[in-house]
Amino acid sequence: MLRSRRPVRHTAVMVLALLTLVSACTVGPSTRPDLAVYGDDGAPAASVAPEQIARPTGPGGPGQTGEFNGTWSGCPGYIVTKTTGPAPFTVECNQITVPADHFQDRRADFDLIIARGRAAALPADAPELVVLTGTGQLGVGLDGATTIAATLDALPTSITDHFAVIGMDVRGTGQGLAVSCLLGPIQRYMLALNPTAGGSDSLLEVGKQISFACGDKTAPLTTFYNTSAIADDLDSLRAALGTDRLNLLGSGYGATLAGVYVDRYPGRVAHAVLDAPTDHLVPASETAATSAVAYEKALDAFAADCVDGDAPCPLGEDPRAAVTTVMTTVDGLDSRTSAGTVKWLLTLGLPDQRRWPELAATLATADPDTIQRKLSDWMSPEISDWLLITCNDSAERLTSADLQTKMTEAAGAAPVFGEFLVGMTALCSSWPVPEYPLGAVRGNGAPPVLVLGAVNDPVSPYAGVQAVVAQLSSAQLLSWQNSDHGSFPRTRCITDAVDAYLISSTMPGSGLVCPA
Repeated sequence: MLRSRRPVRHTAVMVLALLTLVSACTVGPSTRPDLAVYGDDGAPAASVAPEQIARPTGPGGPGQTGEFNGTWSGCPGYIVTKTTGPAPFTVECNQITVPADHFQDRRADFDLIIARGRAAALPADAPELVVLTGTGQLGVGLDGATTIAATLDALPTSITDHFAVIGMDVRGTGQGLAVSCLLGPIQRYMLALNPTAGGSDSLLEVGKQISFACGDKTAPLTTFYNTSAIADDLDSLRAALGTDRLNLLGSGYGATLAGVYVDRYPGRVAHAVLDAPTDHLVPASETAATSAVAYEKALDAFAADCVDGDAPCPLGEDPRAAVTTVMTTVDGLDSRTSAGTVKWLLTLGLPDQRRWPELAATLATADPDTIQRKLSDWMSPEISDWLLITCNDSAERLTSADLQTKMTEAAGAAPVFGEFLVGMTALCSSWPVPEYPLGAVRGNGAPPVLVLGAVNDPVSPYAGVQAVVAQLSSAQLLSWQNSDHGSFPRTRCITDAVDAYLISSTMPGSGLVCPA
């Protein structure tokens, strides 16, 4: 929610659209390290004592100010606080108020909900771990306070027995405070976009209407929904928590956010785990094209897994051909569904192998209503805020001719996903030029940072994760020989490494890969 210190006319937001820019990668060869397993076979490790690390303030200055608006107490009713696992947790909430711009007085504020989960036996003086969620694509994951119970359930007890877990709803998320642009007919229209049918001109026109509508509702603060500002919000949270340095665990978009925080406030970091971050040194259309190639490989793996499974594959003996047939079947049956709708469902289902059986069963129906329901189930409610952030983080604005050229080139390398994913970058085409576009993350002077990457991740391709590691001044890469998006805490190998780093400041050895 925006709060104004003087009478400023703004209407709470509305209008727009759908996520689009895919998370990340650079273009270039992907060199995999030799296979080595961390944790189970005594692989070499290096111990780092954080207190010995210099603490420069970095470009973010000496740190933001911040304080909680009240005391830790019960959470708003929309936040689920009951966990499903056997371990009991106490979940409390608080709120901080941050300026729209931390470096200029624009006389407007954002209220942010903060949640804290504590295991029953956790000491009162236990350190805090800020968990920054994010799943990429329409899955998003910007509401870390709202989803605190799910986060606690997902974390291993080794972490929750050591840390109090902190979740933050970033600016523009959280019930009552959220940007709500993707509504009703707008949502249905956006999810039925088909770049192959409409071409670049139609996509740019849609992008123009989105930018006009959203700008009308959010001006003059439209550009302040961006990752750099959210990183500054994180530092206000740090100040409110009363700690000099943060422990950060970020996944997907949360990993990108954690990397930006490391870059802006290197001296304010105790530990940072970046699980599948995005590389922002390359234009959004290029990351989309490279991601499309990775999605083609994921589709092949999905098809092979379906046929090789114990149960009969609902998509028949040639699942890839069946998927193409489904796209043709549903395309144009009604105004809500197109081949693009099926592709959105694939972008949500393919990066998580645990979803593959549901994905296959849904596609096998070839029924628009069934496909729409599953897409709604997997789609996050904060995609409006995600679109704002995505467009404000990217400086690329393509002409119709350039967009069409890039779409055609991408289709040659990735026939199912290339034209689609590159075309969707047009939704940012008429956005205001960003004040704080993302670029390299350096973090000069930061303590060692642990970066995780799956070698065949279609959302955050491995080459992009490697690029982020190369940019950071003190990063170590631990790879996972898998195609899922997000590595922690999927295997004992990865979990042991993250535990050792966060709890004992022990980094894994260089050049290691955890097996699938």
